[in-house]
Amino acid sequence: MVFRPLKSFFSTADELLQQDLPKLGGVLLTHLKSYEGLSTVYQHAGLHRGYFRAMLENRNIGLGPLPKEPEYGARQPEVTKRMMEAWNWLERQGLLIHNDQQVGDWFTVSSDGEEYSDQTPPAPNPVKMSKSVIGAPRALLSYSWDGPEHQQWVNNLAERLHKESGVEVVFDRWHLNPGDDRLHFMERGVAESDFVIVVCTPTYAERANRRERGVGYESMVITAELAKNILTNKFIPVLRGGTWDSSLPTYLGSKMGVDLSGEPFSETEYEKLLRVLHGEPLQPPPLGKRPDFSRESTTGTKVSSAAGSVTEASPKLPTKANCNFSPRALLLSKELSIRAFPIIQESSWSEEIELTVAADTSEIDSIFSRFRGHKDVLVVAYGFDVAVAKLKSLNRVVSGGKVLWKVQFDPIRTEFSNDMEVGTSGTSADEFAEKRVRRLLLNENPMAFKSDTNDVIGLANEAMSESLVQGLNSIVKIQRSSFIDLHTDFGTDPIKFVEIAWISAVADLKLSAAVQHIDHLTLELNRNILNVDFSGRRHRKYVNVPPYEVNVKGSMTLPSDD
Repeated sequence: MVFRPLKSFFSTADELLQQDLPKLGGVLLTHLKSYEGLSTVYQHAGLHRGYFRAMLENRNIGLGPLPKEPEYGARQPEVTKRMMEAWNWLERQGLLIHNDQQVGDWFTVSSDGEEYSDQTPPAPNPVKMSKSVIGAPRALLSYSWDGPEHQQWVNNLAERLHKESGVEVVFDRWHLNPGDDRLHFMERGVAESDFVIVVCTPTYAERANRRERGVGYESMVITAELAKNILTNKFIPVLRGGTWDSSLPTYLGSKMGVDLSGEPFSETEYEKLLRVLHGEPLQPPPLGKRPDFSRESTTGTKVSSAAGSVTEASPKLPTKANCNFSPRALLLSKELSIRAFPIIQESSWSEEIELTVAADTSEIDSIFSRFRGHKDVLVVAYGFDVAVAKLKSLNRVVSGGKVLWKVQFDPIRTEFSNDMEVGTSGTSADEFAEKRVRRLLLNENPMAFKSDTNDVIGLANEAMSESLVQGLNSIVKIQRSSFIDLHTDFGTDPIKFVEIAWISAVADLKLSAAVQHIDHLTLELNRNILNVDFSGRRHRKYVNVPPYEVNVKGSMTLPSDD
């Protein structure tokens, strides 16, 4: 194969940076394969991630002659970052597989990856689709082939939406002709439609989650667009068969859907779908009269009708909150069965850990009183630091009428990486750690066994995989996101919740050996939707190989009392 530089696909950095990850992933596979026989990036052992990054960065680490200057000049750092994101995407989709037979970051292109790269450049001819009818919403139908009966149901839905309900439907049976490219049709269909109606069945969910066949590719395109705009309502799940638990793809887990599973389906549910497509949501009842505030003072006190009776007006808590660095610490003691999140006034973290805590509530004052004489180790976390430590000293100080606790700890362990961790034939140890991070931060794929109770081998394989996801020999095992229980305990105060959730996540990320370093973590709560933005690095295994990077951006739905 002739070597194909990135500029043979994208002449400018701006053009490259505008591409989504599925498109970049295909280009990257073709680019990587063109190194074969030309560079140590591609040897008999496969593709080397660290060497490829060095080529992008124009770093001389014994890879042979380098270009006189980076391919995209001053924009090369942006290009490098985006191409490494594309590499990570290929790994997550199973298109690049870690070569466990080799020491280091060697990868091979999977059979699915070979097929995927063959479908990328050169770009196919565009599939012809009519311009959207003026004033009519355009909706792409995404569905799986579940048999003739299901196909007819989808066809009937398409015709009713199009003929009777004023929705321009993009439907492969109408718009995909012999000679057209199926994958390009999917890409354009998702990109150019106002909505994507996802017809959910157990078969659809299985193929989407496993990235199998046409549904799998379409799911990649949808996931990429969701990553750009988490809160979009463009993708509408419509339940046709099974239950929501068995039929909803993982990437749509937080989306509200429409239930058309009945025979015949509910007209009320169908109207819900039409209201979304046409932008005509149900209207609330008329707004009532403004309350009489004439008896309320400007200080927030409210005078009741009884003479001389004064009550404090309850402050209204916000429904939104965000945190990118918590003012709280986490103290976890098994000896006392205590989990505390005190606000820190001052801190020092080196060979000794010193924390000054404001006893702003009687509860905090009581908790620290109980720590006197504590003998066993406990977990201490503040900022991005986590330690297993022993209590050294504890002093209660009253200053200016305020109670402060000055605490010193001797750290016993501050490093929790596991050099003995393992992977499987299809998933590396780093990939299992990334699954752990996503489970913790987004509650993706919480612990569940799907094999039949009589399937001993299937259960054993699931148990092995589950133990690796949870964290083998780690202090903390991640079975599901701790945010769910924390929201139940502290969700009535959104600001307090995100502060506690932030420091709890830092502790769990390190104690489960998921990452060694945390570059940033931002939590943003909007009612019961928690948006997460995380970047971290695992421990470095080899001196000449960069540590594995874990980047997570997404959202999860928390329990709501509404």
